[in-house]
Amino acid sequence: MRSKWVTLSFFMVMAGELCATGIIKLPLRDKALKYNYVTEVYTSPSVYQNKIVDDYDAGYKQRLIITLSEIYTTVYIDKLKLDVEGGITECVWSRRMDMTKLYESFSLSYKTDHIKNIKWTSVNSFAFEISGHKLNAIITENEDFVMISSQ
Repeated sequence: MRSKWVTLSFFMVMAGELCATGIIKLPLRDKALKYNYVTEVYTSPSVYQNKIVDDYDAGYKQRLIITLSEIYTTVYIDKLKLDVEGGITECVWSRRMDMTKLYESFSLSYKTDHIKNIKWTSVNSFAFEISGHKLNAIITENEDFVMISSQ
């Protein structure tokens, strides 16, 4: 199943923003490590290298951070480097999900429709709901986009 998603993700990156299969490509934009008004934090399962060379670079996991400023929701994804004991040694990158296309595709309001019921399904994918729509998200291999599809 994973190879199908990787192939599909590659195809979607090459094909464009939205196609007949109903997959939406959301850009991830770099951002500074500062979060105001954090309401929720979700952490993916950890993945460790088969052969650990550096005790401070043994694996990684992703973190999803949701902030709410007045009525506007913002979603961030961080990639975290782990040591051999599972501690976070560094934030490799922090990116903001551009939710505009998601809201436009489902005719949602960014003021009243908020992401909820988030559950990581692997280190690079998670499921969530927004206004009754159950969706899956996969962080692409190049880590520049999140591919969204209906469940």
